[in-house]
This record gives sequence, structure tokens and C-alpha cells, in this order.
Amino acid sequence: MPLSLRVQTIAVVSLSLIVFYLASLALYVVLSAATVTIEREEQIADRIVTVTRLIERAPPADRAYIASQLSGPKFRISVDPQPLELVANGDTAAEIARLIGFRFTPAQHKVSADYLDPGSEIRTTQEREIATERTFGLFRIHETLAVSIDMPDNHSWLNFKVSGSAWDHIIAPAAIPSLTLMAIGTIVFVSFAVNRPLRSISRFAKASKAMGVNVQAAQPIEEDGPIEIRNAAHAFNTMQARVQRLLEARSEMLGAISHDFRTPLTRLRLRVESIADDEQRDKAIRDLDEMETLIKFTLDFVRDEAMEEPRRTVNLGSLMRSLVSDLDVPDEKLTITFDETIHLVCQPLGLRRVLNNVIENGLFYGDRVSVAVSEHEDGVTIDVDDAGPGIDLVDRERVFVPFYRIESSRSRQTGGTGLGLSIAQTIVHSHGGAIELHDSPLGGLRVRIMLPAI
Repeated sequence: MPLSLRVQTIAVVSLSLIVFYLASLALYVVLSAATVTIEREEQIADRIVTVTRLIERAPPADRAYIASQLSGPKFRISVDPQPLELVANGDTAAEIARLIGFRFTPAQHKVSADYLDPGSEIRTTQEREIATERTFGLFRIHETLAVSIDMPDNHSWLNFKVSGSAWDHIIAPAAIPSLTLMAIGTIVFVSFAVNRPLRSISRFAKASKAMGVNVQAAQPIEEDGPIEIRNAAHAFNTMQARVQRLLEARSEMLGAISHDFRTPLTRLRLRVESIADDEQRDKAIRDLDEMETLIKFTLDFVRDEAMEEPRRTVNLGSLMRSLVSDLDVPDEKLTITFDETIHLVCQPLGLRRVLNNVIENGLFYGDRVSVAVSEHEDGVTIDVDDAGPGIDLVDRERVFVPFYRIESSRSRQTGGTGLGLSIAQTIVHSHGGAIELHDSPLGGLRVRIMLPAI
């Protein structure tokens, strides 16, 4: 379900409430069907007897009028010269006929009663037999109860047709508002109960995102809430601290190793200078220069990973103009398209180094470079296209690995160390962004830099 945990919890609780309520209602109906039917018939019997006594005390000429005034949609009364065509004391209504007759003085009135089908039509004998075989008396409540009582003093009949629904007798009128109030109260309570754990989970998400952007700058999260959340928060903080210590130890180790290489390299250079063979001396010096270059870039790489440049809002237009000015490249070789109104929260020096690195690579390996800066809802996208040889698909992920070089185009002799894109990726990731390589419309490589709007 693509919903929040809060909505899912409320939905599950509400659905469970409804399902169990309906299940308990069904169980109640099964266990109390006969009782509910008897109670309804007793209530109807009392009402019919009361109305009959009231009408028989009135003058015969007024009885039809009184009957019409006492009638209602579900309790229809009429004074007729003939009774309803019923089976007197039929099996399905024998009890209610007995109840009505019992409330009168013995032999005072003749009473006939029967249940009609929902259309108020008289059932056949076979239909009556089927009705008597029903298991639950509640089925009779859906039908119309027909009762005929004679008026001996003027040879007329008082006919009743009482219709109803089982739900009127199973569910009290106050049950629906009560159930609604219970559901609302449950939803409010559940929402309040899950709010605190959800806040802790949200902190987990934010802390994980911050750790993914910059591990060394990530802060521990509060260890509060339910015991499971506290244990998880403690484990997360412990893991984060260990990762930070490992990164610090790695940076220190690489920095120390790279720094300590300088002293033996300096001594080795002095010894190389004394080699009499010019060709061998030049080869050795080139190897030493390459080693010093690698050491320099390694130190820069380690320093950039540990760099904690403060973030601030910058105008990308100003940053791009400054970058173009420093590159000092003819317009026919470098084209940059940007919007003066685009602003971004970033590390200016880090972003400048990324763009400088990518653009210089494009200029070195291609004749022409085009840069396009676009803004969208999620952030900013920078596309750097060149007209160079491009990079094969199999190498596009490998080039981000430190010291990896594509020998056909980037070798030590051409100055490539394999750290440029690694440093760029590290800086972009520290901004929470991504850097991808694609085919360029110019025929070479497109470096796409995506930076989120923070």
C-alpha cells in the first residue's frame, strides 16, 4: 500500500473495528433470532389490543375515521365488513394470534393472523409450509403481519397490516451514532498513539539521508520513544560513530602514507641526478614525477573527502561567469547556457571544482564543450557535453573508481591520474546529488550533474 504508516495503521484499526462489529452482530442475530421475534410480536400484540379497545369504545360511525387517524406507514388500520383472507391462526403466526386473543376477555373477539410476503400478497399453502420450516424467526420480521379482529356489536372487522424490518429491532436508533463516535474516537486515539513512534522513524529517515550525504558531518539522533525505537536509535548511533571513526582512520592513514613518501622520493631524486646515462636518468625522473603527481592527487582526494566547506546560497549565473573567466577559453570552444535567476544552496568551492574538472576534461579530449544549466522542481541539472571520443558503456561506472584510467584516451603520459571524476563524484554526493555519464548530442560524452534543492 503506497500510504504512510499512520494512514495504514488507522485503516487497519478502522477496518478491524467494522469487521468485528459486523461479526458480533451476525453472532447476536443467530443466537437471539427467536427472542427478538417474540419480543416484537409481544409489542405488536400490545399495540393492536390497545387500538382495538380504543376503537370499540367509539360509536360505530366514528370507527373508520379513528382507524385512519391512528394508521401510519408501517401500522395500517382499516374497518371493513369482511376480514382479511387469512388462514386463521396459521402456523407461522399462531403465537401472535394467541398473544392477541389472550389479552382480550375470553371469547370476546375472534382473531386471525398470518404473515404475508414482502409484497403484502397472500401466500399459498405451500409457501406457508416453507415459512414454518424456517430456522430463524427474524426472517418473518421482513414480512407484513396481517391481523383481523371482529367487532361483534356491528358485524365489522378491524384489519391490521404491520410491516417492519429486522434492523429496526436489532439495531437501536442510537447504535449508529454510538458506533460513529466510537470509530472517530478510535481513529483519534490510534493517530495520537502512533504519532510519537512515527516521529522517531522520521528522524531515522532524516539521519540516514544526512549520513548518506556527509558521513563525517552527520549528527547522532535522539534515543527516545518505545524501547524498540530506542534500541534501534542506539544501534544506528553506534554504527554511525564507527563509520566516522573508520573514515577518519582511513584518511589519516592515507595522508600519512602519502606524506611519508615524499622524503624517500626526494632522496631518490638526488640519487637519480647522479646517473651518468642520460636516457636512463630521464626515464627515472619521469617515473619520479609521475609518483609525485599521484601522491599530490591522493592527498587532494583525501583532503576533499574530509572537507567541510560551509554551505551557502549562490547565484549559479555568477559562479558560471567567474568559471568561464578563469578558464579563458575562446567562445567557439566553450558555450555555456544558464539562467541568471537560478540560486542553489551548495559548497561554492566544491561545486566550482567539479565544474572546472569536468569542463577541462571535455576541452582536453574534445574540440568543443557545451554547458547547459536548467532548474526544475527537485533542484538543478547541469549537462556538460563534449565532442570527444566518449566513453564506452562498460567503462562508464569504472571511471569513478579512484586511479582508474582508460588507457586508449587517458594515460599517465597525457596527465590523467584517474582521480578527477572520483573527486567530482565525492563532492556531488556530499551535496546529496548524482553524477551520470551519457552519450552527447555533440558526438562525445555528456556528464550530467544533478543537485537537489536543499
